[in-house]
Amino acid sequence: MRKLFKTALLLVLILQIFSTNNVVAQSFIKKDTPIEENTEAITPTPAKVVEDTTKKEPDRLFLEATIASRYLWRGIEFGAGAPSLQAYMTYRIAKGLEIGAISCLTTNGTKVGLGNTLEIFAKYSYKKFYVLVDDYYFFADSTKFDNYVEYGENTNHFMEAVVGYDSDKFDAKLGYYFYGNKAAGTMGETIYAEVSYSPNPAITLFMGAVTGPSYLNFADRGGITSVGVTGTRKIKVTDDFSFLAKGSLVINPNYKYVANVPGVNGNYINYILSFVF
Repeated sequence: MRKLFKTALLLVLILQIFSTNNVVAQSFIKKDTPIEENTEAITPTPAKVVEDTTKKEPDRLFLEATIASRYLWRGIEFGAGAPSLQAYMTYRIAKGLEIGAISCLTTNGTKVGLGNTLEIFAKYSYKKFYVLVDDYYFFADSTKFDNYVEYGENTNHFMEAVVGYDSDKFDAKLGYYFYGNKAAGTMGETIYAEVSYSPNPAITLFMGAVTGPSYLNFADRGGITSVGVTGTRKIKVTDDFSFLAKGSLVINPNYKYVANVPGVNGNYINYILSFVF
């Protein structure tokens, strides 16, 4: 009986060992066999590229240079008809607040026609609206009026406060001349208004007017001082350098009432070609 029991126990043990080896063998077979049906599951997923959507802060300093066939401002020609070199600079102090300067220099080598000017301004913008204070200075050929630090009766500084709206297609502004040469008398108590519309980046239509006699605007009587159109085209020189070519046709219906200053011309119609870099 004991011999039979020992035989049965040995048989069970052999079967158990065989069963275990079979499982291990199957396990090795599965490890060594390529799993074709699961290739998608084990294929590594490439890392998702997350784009940087944060807005880049605009440069604090902006510079621009212009070469113009003549210096035309608010429908009036300055500098005795000579070509003009112009520089524009702004510096952003804080969000919405900037200061800047605009300088114009005639190429005829003289100050006749008040074509050499310096404009310093401070501007605050909120969304599409802005307020601005301008200090215009006209360099004169007379030593009596050509003193930049003179802010008295004979000053050639003229200050204007401006409120405006600036969008991609429509711009408008109102300027009030509040300080200048005292010889102007009440000729400062006027408002200059200007609107422009750009149906596309290549075309801009504009109109400017002054409400009355204005020393700053060189007008002996109020009226429309400029109506015109400007065409703009971008000229690409290389992949890294391009410039703008502009042509402006300007009519001044108020040309007969432009102040009588040598070299300052009130032409009825003007055409200006300029290149902006």
